[in-house]
Amino acid sequence: MVSMKTWTAVLEPRGVADTTLRALVIFGLSAWLFFNGMVFQAPYSDTLMELHLYPWWNILLVLMVAAGAYWCPRVGALAALAVLLYLSDMHLLMSPIDTEFEAAIKEHLADMADANGASGTE
Repeated sequence: MVSMKTWTAVLEPRGVADTTLRALVIFGLSAWLFFNGMVFQAPYSDTLMELHLYPWWNILLVLMVAAGAYWCPRVGALAALAVLLYLSDMHLLMSPIDTEFEAAIKEHLADMADANGASGTE
């Protein structure tokens, strides 16, 4: 039977380098989540948008979350949240725009252009 002392010892950092690296990764993921996670449909680089199309990229993200959770549960939780937000944004950004919605946007933009043209200097 595994004692609680042995089980919890697995979760503790092992030295100064491990503690520092865990703190840096947690800080980096927290900063990314703060800046990108709080924005609905955050802008991503073209590389991240192109990589989303490949299945191996999604598998790599899941493996990254699993490795982070094995190393440190806090890192795993933050990495899982970051991947969840990334994948949900990619799903929304890659899905086609509804044609009725697109037509309403074009009509609204045309109305705004007409209003600006009518009130412009002549």
